[in-house]
Amino acid sequence: MKDYGLLAIVLVICAAMSAQALEGRIIVVTAEEETAGFTPVLLPCDGAAPDGRLTALNQDTGEAAPVTLFGDHLGFVPPSLPAGQEQRFVLAAGDDDAAPRVRLEHNTEEGGVAVYIRGAHFTTYNYGDVSRIPCLWPVYSENGVTVTRNYPMAADAPMEGRKDHRHHVSIWTAFGDVNGADTWHRAPINTKSVETESGDAFGVIRAHNVWADNRDEPIVDEIREYRFYDAPAGIRLFDHTITFNAVYGDVVFGDDKEGIVAFRVRPELQGNEAGLLTNAAGDQGERNVYGTPMPWMDYSGHIDGAGNRGIALFSHPDNFREPCWHVRDYGLAAANPFALSDVCRMDEDGSYTLAEGESLTLAFRFYIHTGDVEEAEVAKHYTGYATAPKAAWAE
Repeated sequence: MKDYGLLAIVLVICAAMSAQALEGRIIVVTAEEETAGFTPVLLPCDGAAPDGRLTALNQDTGEAAPVTLFGDHLGFVPPSLPAGQEQRFVLAAGDDDAAPRVRLEHNTEEGGVAVYIRGAHFTTYNYGDVSRIPCLWPVYSENGVTVTRNYPMAADAPMEGRKDHRHHVSIWTAFGDVNGADTWHRAPINTKSVETESGDAFGVIRAHNVWADNRDEPIVDEIREYRFYDAPAGIRLFDHTITFNAVYGDVVFGDDKEGIVAFRVRPELQGNEAGLLTNAAGDQGERNVYGTPMPWMDYSGHIDGAGNRGIALFSHPDNFREPCWHVRDYGLAAANPFALSDVCRMDEDGSYTLAEGESLTLAFRFYIHTGDVEEAEVAKHYTGYATAPKAAWAE
């Protein structure tokens, strides 16, 4: 449950600070539950504008975490947050001449935004001709090892594995029944605008898309935001938030298995190869995890010459419904809050109607990791997402 009283106090304090330098201000952070290292901390801070770049210094350990101010939030990613211990961070001047830790390069001609974290290419958001619909591809783990498949995006690259399901485009968002239209297979998702912001703690891509029917008539507006966090190469974290706005009339998301946030792993990580599906309850394998309502799912396995790698997808507890999981041993994993009957096999229609003028927001986090589900502490990383550390300004 959100602490709206604390939030109101923080917003008032931040507004009062808008004309002041932030250097020297202290942020108090407490992680109520045990989380893994490099858990993002976000602090509402409307209107604050520092003179230069900032870093957050742990007053006990001296560890430094670069800071990003974006919109109404200040954020940083400390290396560690022990459970139950109050940590105090003082804001200090950062290096104004250094390249951003999370650097975004926007190529408007080709329709792509390349994401670099600590100088290494992590992924590219493609909204041009690379794919029928927007997608993240390629997706690199530590040492430049890809974790999603190349097909069908790389026309002239070696295509490993089966050339099936052309609509499975690395990491993507689509759905099989939106007012009867199927963006999962054929109906278009059109891009109206893409904005980017590089930063030291995180970088942001915000896209305005229009989902359409087979005649290319608009159905619903979508604001898609990716927030990529600064962390070591073995820990790649990014938040994926989708807001649907019913501006063209009522929108009905049907009870359909195809969607809505999905990824397709590279062939070596498939469940019918060396990979393994694991859900939040510890169940493993397609037969045991398909169709279960769960807060997260992990797909990981061994890649020769690289070791264990994987992808975990977390659903935020504030989402209106826990997702059913449409997963396959051939490499697909998709979080779907609408398919109560079609995937979860419940005696209930999961269709959802968004009345004209209303909006619906869905929030997810991806964790691209080195190691298997246990070695990468996937459960602890989910805790850091679901029960985010509390942060407030010291008086």
